Amino acid sequence: MLQIVHDVAPGASLAVYGGANSEAEFATGVQALASAGAKVEADDIGFFDEPFFQDGIVAQAIDAVAAKGVAYFVAAGNDSELSYENTAPSFNSLSKSAPNSGEMLLNFDTSGATPTINLPITIASFVPGELAALVVEWDQPYATSTAVGDGPGATSQIDVCITSPSGGNQILNLDGEPVTCTGPNALGTDPVQVLIIANPANSGVASTALETMNVQIGLVNGTGAPGRIKFVLEDDGAGSTISPSFSTSSPTIQGHANDANAGTVGAAFYGYTPRCGQTPAALEYFSSAGGDPVLFDAAGNSQTPVVRQKPDFVGPDGVNNTFLGFKEPYSSSITQCEINASYPSFFGTSAATPHAAAVAALLMQYNSTLTPAQIYTALRSSASAMGTVPNYNSGYGFIQADVAIAQVSAGPAPPATQKSGGGGGLDGAMLLALASLVALQILRTARDRPAALRIRQ
Repeated sequence: MLQIVHDVAPGASLAVYGGANSEAEFATGVQALASAGAKVEADDIGFFDEPFFQDGIVAQAIDAVAAKGVAYFVAAGNDSELSYENTAPSFNSLSKSAPNSGEMLLNFDTSGATPTINLPITIASFVPGELAALVVEWDQPYATSTAVGDGPGATSQIDVCITSPSGGNQILNLDGEPVTCTGPNALGTDPVQVLIIANPANSGVASTALETMNVQIGLVNGTGAPGRIKFVLEDDGAGSTISPSFSTSSPTIQGHANDANAGTVGAAFYGYTPRCGQTPAALEYFSSAGGDPVLFDAAGNSQTPVVRQKPDFVGPDGVNNTFLGFKEPYSSSITQCEINASYPSFFGTSAATPHAAAVAALLMQYNSTLTPAQIYTALRSSASAMGTVPNYNSGYGFIQADVAIAQVSAGPAPPATQKSGGGGGLDGAMLLALASLVALQILRTARDRPAALRIRQ
């Protein structure tokens, strides 16, 4: 990420906060960099158990630094619309057999016309270290909604099970233990369940075959049913699918990527953008979609649902760097769009995000008095439209740095240095990337990894 930032904004000083292996540590990092003088921050990290319907502790940390003048950019994610969502769930089929005997099973037919207790999914072929997360959340407040963890928590107990798996992947819980079901959550805990489907890095399996399986969601112990339930197949663009008979193609932007004070970035391959001869830019097939309502305030109190415009805009991916990604055979008749085949190409919203953050740094170098809201507005209003503006797939469109800068007035440049608590001199348009490579190595080990960490690569 920092290589991309330096390519776009070579005058910006750079810093990294590493080792953020939990949401609490991550939130600490967000604020630590702001305290050190950062004016623009960016990340491509998410957590499988971050809330869809509420702002969690990372989002609250972003709100805090935004109030201090920090522009924050976050990768939208690479899960397309791989989601099933039911706004009137019915748990009306009693399971009489393992692995969930005695549970009332969700009917996946949203019309209710037929009893359908299985959600068929297909898991993509995985090389060692690849995985997908099966995430289920429902419309109840988080217990860990604040740093001290004093939210109300779930009033429904939900169990998520896999039946009839056909292939060689491992089914694991967040502790890396082989399981068939999550087991029911405890009352008063976070309303989320996660299963991991993985070909672990140490499996010895060079590549797993496509694998079919069924997902069952059960209501346990006679607890009341939620009013809304959501399943997301988070495979980071690997090519997994949900049966088209039941997929609702619902939002997949999760957690702090849905924060009101962040600029959320989708991805388009740079070769299919206006400067390289294609208008409108073509959204990457995997770029995550927004549109879920925020149902609770930060403390877990019900509120009038708020649907935020996410993503905000789209940045380019597929660009060269020196070590991450793969070599992409692409050629263009436009000289500035030629790729260097000697270097790997970096894809995903992880690559798009530092482009947007670097443009924000350029804007702040042009006028250091710009607020985060003014920067986001400049990027949105200057974007090249990608369909109806805005929309929940590409936001306001593809970012255009030159047009954005032309829309703002020149102002004072940032000071040459700002002394941080650590004694280093930091430019006023300093950038950060939150440990994407360190965390990626941790994520790709099936056992002994921080629970629920993921990379939006």
